[in-house]
This record gives sequence, C-alpha cells and structure tokens, in this order.
Amino acid sequence: MHTLLSISRLFCLFSFLGLSSLATAQVPIPSAPNIDARGFLLVDFESGQTLAEKNADEQLEPASLTKIMTVYIAFRELAAGNIAPDELVTISKKAWRMAGSRMFIEVGKKISVQDLLTGIIVQSGNDASVALSEHIAGSEETFAQLMNTHAIRLGMTSSSFANSTGLPDDQHFTTARDMAILSAAMIHEFPVYYEMFAQKKFTFNDITQHNRNKLLWRDSSVDGIKTGHTEAAGYCLVASAKRESMRLISVIMGTDSEDARAKA
Repeated sequence: MHTLLSISRLFCLFSFLGLSSLATAQVPIPSAPNIDARGFLLVDFESGQTLAEKNADEQLEPASLTKIMTVYIAFRELAAGNIAPDELVTISKKAWRMAGSRMFIEVGKKISVQDLLTGIIVQSGNDASVALSEHIAGSEETFAQLMNTHAIRLGMTSSSFANSTGLPDDQHFTTARDMAILSAAMIHEFPVYYEMFAQKKFTFNDITQHNRNKLLWRDSSVDGIKTGHTEAAGYCLVASAKRESMRLISVIMGTDSEDARAKA
C-alpha cells in the first residue's frame, strides 16, 4: 500500500469516527497500514494520541528532516527578537561549499534571514542551513549543541544532532516519535511562522525550485512540513494535514523511493 494512500485513508477514517470516540475507546483504533518503511508514526496533534505506528522508537538517520529542528530554533530566535526576518547574513565559505540540495547562495553575499529560511523550507538548502546556523550560534558545531539542548527540553529522548543539515554522521539520528514531537511543538508554538511550510516554490538568484513535499499538490488538507533523503536514510517525510478542527501528523522514515514516500 502506498504511503499517501494509507495516510489519506486513515485520515478519512479518523475524521469519520471522530477522535473523541477513539479517546474513550468506543471505537477500536485500526491496525497500522502496511507501509514499506523502516519507521512510521501517525498521531493526533491535539491529544498526542498515537493512531498508527511501526518501529516508531527505532533510531534512524533523518536526512533533511533534521532541518525541522534547524527551522524550529530559527523560529524561536525570531520570536524572541534575537534575529529579524530582514536581518542580513554574510555567507561563509563553508556554507557556500555545501553539497547536496542547495539554494545556490554565493560566498560573501549578504542574504536575509527570511530568504535563508525559505531556502531551507522550500529548497531544503544545505547551504542555507549552515549559513543560518552560523549566524545564530557562531558555528554549526555550536548550533548542533543548541539542537541537542532543545531536543532534551522537548522530550526527544532518542535523538542526537551533529549538524544542521542532516548529512550523514554517526552521532546524528532520531526516531519517528521524536520527529512527531518536534513537529507538533513547531506547529503549536509558531502557527504563523509554520505557514511558510505550505509555500510551493521559491525563486532565488533567478533559479526557481519547487517544494519537495509532493503532498502539497496532491491533498489540499496538507500544509507542511518536510522531506528528506540520503542513501543511508532512504526517503523520509513528515507531513501534517488539517481538516476542520482535526490535525494529524505523520512521520515516514526509510522508504526506498521518492514515489513510495508520497504516491497517491
């Protein structure tokens, strides 16, 4: 069963049954869908109730799901007034040299915090992630320490972060459950900033790139949040969808193709 099809069916089912009935055990919770992934979790945003899961506590490489934490910290800094959307960030050689997905920033140029955030969210820019992490914490290494501090505070007990991008590292891992905790915290704490995750495309330096989250086009109830992929991690996705008063968060880690990650 394809990932999106499973999530969509579950969403419709839970919308029909009503979470209040589920919470009072009047209706049995359906068994987990047959999703070909290393780890999977579906939770209700409001109650935190687990609706379906598979290996949700297994430590796995998150790839660019990492950037959810990078953006979460940036949102906290914005909310605290420590940085501003129009504040300019000077791009370092390290940021400019980053491999993988990029927003194509140039060394020495000054780019706004707003553009860097959009480049991370829409284009999954490794270069933007490093630039913003350096701006906030002085270095990416110090930023990683900040990531771990917030992970502990949020109760992400099975996660360890070594960088802002999600590039492979032995000390960089998380779980589907921890990613759901982080995503729920972001949506709860920063509902206005979170709307950035619904942006479908972004043009920078005359290069237009589209959001890698295909669900934004395939399901109007989906409003975020992030994809990820490396050879080691496989294809990963955290998605959130809202219909009327009900919001679900799903986490899929370690599928074997982009199509399997999000195919209607």
